[in-house]
Amino acid sequence: MIERSPKVLIVLDNDFAPDIRVDNEIKILQHAGYEITLLCFAFNSKVYSQNEAYTIIRVPIKKSYKNRLFFFASWLPLYTNLWSKHIINELNNGDFDLIYAHDLYMIAPVHRSLEKLKSKAKFIIDLHEHFPAAIESYSWTNGFLRRMLSQPRIWYTREKKDLQHPDLCITLSDTFSNRLSEIAKRSIDDYYAFPNITPLKPLVDFNTQLDYNQSDVVFLYYGAIGDRRGIFDLFEAFLEVIEKCPNAKLLLIGPVDKSDKSKFENYLNNPKIASNVKYIPWIESKYWQNFAEESHFCLAPFLVNPQHNSGVANKIYQYLQAGKFTIASNCTPQQILLESYDGGIIFKNQKEFAQALEKCYFNKETYILKGENAKVKFNQRDDYQENMNSYLDRIQQLLLK
Repeated sequence: MIERSPKVLIVLDNDFAPDIRVDNEIKILQHAGYEITLLCFAFNSKVYSQNEAYTIIRVPIKKSYKNRLFFFASWLPLYTNLWSKHIINELNNGDFDLIYAHDLYMIAPVHRSLEKLKSKAKFIIDLHEHFPAAIESYSWTNGFLRRMLSQPRIWYTREKKDLQHPDLCITLSDTFSNRLSEIAKRSIDDYYAFPNITPLKPLVDFNTQLDYNQSDVVFLYYGAIGDRRGIFDLFEAFLEVIEKCPNAKLLLIGPVDKSDKSKFENYLNNPKIASNVKYIPWIESKYWQNFAEESHFCLAPFLVNPQHNSGVANKIYQYLQAGKFTIASNCTPQQILLESYDGGIIFKNQKEFAQALEKCYFNKETYILKGENAKVKFNQRDDYQENMNSYLDRIQQLLLK
């Protein structure tokens, strides 16, 4: 039994800018009295703000070099070796009770480090997505030569093997936990679903400089923009309804995938919709709610695939918390969530997507009220404190084993 404050080494193979999920988990653990050390990358010569609340150890690396190592990570151990070196160094410097890493590909370096040092520290892996499916959708693994060199399908084989090593696997949803339990042939008790819910922060004073008219109906898409996110399905549906819905406005906020930039710009400049679409490449996350306040409806048109079926994106919870009725694709977890609160319209194909846009356009007040009612239901039924306590209890159970 641990009589002092448990010491946790959190390993993140990215810089810490921060990641919303990782930041939320650190705050929960820290508030519960855990002593936190975060091991992460520092890209190029980027300047990072200091955090006196816990220790951050940044590993300097050129982002281009990191990406090259990761490109071959499915079959070459260079990336695993890099991380093992730094993890072992930290384990030698600190008496850690728990190693808490993020994403499937970090299982190997953590496991190797614990084995080499014969450490008795517990090991948690937090799986933000179904990585083997996700990596196959990335543009840098597509094309004959890139696919041959990166070998993304090896991750499906590695997934079965690597999932044997952590003491606990944290996922985004029960659906994903059940699926991984079957893949790895491990007890469902070795999995714990912790949804991507974070407290909604107060609205900050910020001028969005949007100039919509009272007659406009604004549809907001917020997040990474690309084919895999359903952005081109959105454009096609919008083109289909624009003649019937001349005051429909599309507000797009987020970075565009490099491989999709040319196609995205072609749609953006289409004369049929150009005056009805506004694109903002980037905003600070603390301002997203200001833009949501000036929008009527939110959009989540993600392509249905194993990656998007692994859990509910944080933004869907944010839309519910902000009282925004959402038009969403039929990815199973987000469909279950939105339908349980009557907080959205689910579409299965292009025709239904266009019909959903029309419904919200011509029945604006009805669906705005539905969004507000969904917010009330969500706040009554989904207690953030309860989720937080359950999360802490599960980790404490692990440490007491």
